[in-house]
Amino acid sequence: MLIVGAYGYGNIGDEAVLDGILLTFGKENVVVCSFSPKDTKKMHKVKAIKQSQFSTKHPALMLGGGTLASDIHERYFKWLLQYVKKGKKTVIYSIGCDYYKSYLISIAIKLADNVSVRTKTDLEILKRKGIIRPIEIVPDPSFIIPPQEIPDLTIKENTVGIGVTGIRPPYPKRLVTLIKELKKDYNIIPVVSCIHRNNLRERDDITTRNLFELCGIKFESKYVKLWHPRQLKWIISRLTHLYTMRKHPMMMALSTNVPVTVLSCSESSTTRTAKDYGVEIIRLDEARKGIISKNFLREEVL
Repeated sequence: MLIVGAYGYGNIGDEAVLDGILLTFGKENVVVCSFSPKDTKKMHKVKAIKQSQFSTKHPALMLGGGTLASDIHERYFKWLLQYVKKGKKTVIYSIGCDYYKSYLISIAIKLADNVSVRTKTDLEILKRKGIIRPIEIVPDPSFIIPPQEIPDLTIKENTVGIGVTGIRPPYPKRLVTLIKELKKDYNIIPVVSCIHRNNLRERDDITTRNLFELCGIKFESKYVKLWHPRQLKWIISRLTHLYTMRKHPMMMALSTNVPVTVLSCSESSTTRTAKDYGVEIIRLDEARKGIISKNFLREEVL
């Protein structure tokens, strides 16, 4: 079976999805289509190919997890339709749904042999698109992966984790005030789940470093790397509280019973998922979104 999705880009959330899928279905006779096959092989111990090597020679295709029902991921649904045309088995597994415009995505969802989504809200989005067919609700695969302790990495008691993405200085007053208040009572560490290889806007390491330095908090880089998803889940499991703009760190916190708050600039699949799970949301409506760069490291707050 060929598994396709947003794998190998440096988003630990997507790797957590793949890890959960491989735990559920096994690795035998599985090939993963990845942006970086070398990294996928190393992290997941599974066969992998480049996206440019996609073919219909495999007996089945799974479109696996993540918020894939969105226009930026249309190509994966085109690939699925090639398998449908060949009469081969196709599975869409535990995906999230955005308000996409592509008619090809709807066609692929209608024609796939099996379809499942993450939440009731995802199911409602598909119904509004006129997709009426059997669709299961399967919780995000990242829920089932176990935490894996990182030797020699210490996380103190009363530690709060913070991670932001896609915003740049000047930062929202509400966010800066929150962090300064937390700094009085807690040790604060970065929780970075995306160090994207192909998109500066998703370099959460840079964005979070900017925020920490501008708020006068030491950015401890020992907590920031492309962890195996189970290692990131272990870091999160040791926290007193997590504040994040990312969906999968939120899910890792939920699955390890760690209090979590979502920081949000606008309505998104992350906020919709947070509402589905009853997670607190802090709105940062005045945030500046856009491409970030290392040049922002020395800009002043507000």
